[in-house]
Amino acid sequence: MNPCTSQLAQPQLAYEAIMALLREQGFQEIGGGGFGSILVSFDPRTGQDDCVVKVIKDASRCGELEREKRIYGQLSLAPAFTVVTGLSFPRPLTDSRNDSFCHFNFERIYSPCSQWGDDGYGPVRAVDEKGRYVCYNMVDEELQAVDAASVEKNARFGDLHHLYVNDPITTRFDKLSNGQGILVGVDKLIELYGSDRVQGYIRNIGAGISYMMVKLRIVIGDIELALGTTFADRVPRPFVFDFNECAVVASVNPELMALAMYHKNGKHYFPDDRNRWYPVFAAGFLGVHHENPEDQGVALKILATYNELSRGP
Repeated sequence: MNPCTSQLAQPQLAYEAIMALLREQGFQEIGGGGFGSILVSFDPRTGQDDCVVKVIKDASRCGELEREKRIYGQLSLAPAFTVVTGLSFPRPLTDSRNDSFCHFNFERIYSPCSQWGDDGYGPVRAVDEKGRYVCYNMVDEELQAVDAASVEKNARFGDLHHLYVNDPITTRFDKLSNGQGILVGVDKLIELYGSDRVQGYIRNIGAGISYMMVKLRIVIGDIELALGTTFADRVPRPFVFDFNECAVVASVNPELMALAMYHKNGKHYFPDDRNRWYPVFAAGFLGVHHENPEDQGVALKILATYNELSRGP
């Protein structure tokens, strides 16, 4: 049985039994609480079968998982989303439920940092004309051209770089207390990835979030935005994930959408009009609707309300 692609909630199987089975299969718990557990495979040799498994141990709370699955469904039904916006999301794999628990499996996102040689560690910025990876070595704090075959996947969990572009501490590089990522301010992002790439990420975020809210009618409550890689690639790209507080609504309310952007960590991700990177963000946010003036007008209202919230009363 492949736990990543199997429906695990077989009749009469209890939460404790499925947790024991996943641990036997090499999964490790990376988060949990009263709702259940989040587990991830730590063996990169399984390749495309690596995944994250979210298990809800109280069947009465499986409705919360249904909301998250619906968001993944909306994104999966919009095949142009990643192509048009440049923002990616983990690929959903399978799910099931019984009277005891439910689960939802999705693609694992790897660290944006790779490793090479004795002390090489950092993100790949580009591929040069000779097919080598151009890497920023966080140990030596310099760019290095490295033979592609020497650059290995970093399989450690908890190294995703969260895009805190609007954080007032622009040099921030703080590991989250739950071990599920690193908060990175915009100037630190530029040091690691270069100005051109960071501008591209900011534009991708603006386009992706605007597309989700205006075209897909998703209220983006407490999402996460981070740089990562998949098993098959080494060059980082921006991902959006963690949709358990999101909702799909019948119509777009600009005030509600702006409040969702500002909610919790959102205010740290999305540049407001006092941020020097706001024009880049706004260009993506509005530009994704360039063929639809009505949608662009709605997006403009969302941005205006978000900026009002950011300035305070």
